[in-house]
Amino acid sequence: MLTNQLINGIRRFRRARGLSIRGYAKLAGITEFPIRGIDGPDWNPTFKTLVKFESVIPPEFMQAANDTVDVSPAAPADRGDDQHKAA
Repeated sequence: MLTNQLINGIRRFRRARGLSIRGYAKLAGITEFPIRGIDGPDWNPTFKTLVKFESVIPPEFMQAANDTVDVSPAAPADRGDDQHKAA
């Protein structure tokens, strides 16, 4: 899912640059509130917030992050016995 890739890229950029939550919010030009839960699995930013964070990330960083993102599909057991046949 594209949104998950973007969120993972945003998280990776913050970690790679060693930015605090406050520092990253300031860089993106927003308050600290929308980024407070960035490292949690339930972080659900608005589209506007995602755009602001993405705008400060160099495109080459996002491309590299998307190339290495582990977007794990559902476990085989969750998809039925034969995942290769169409439903």
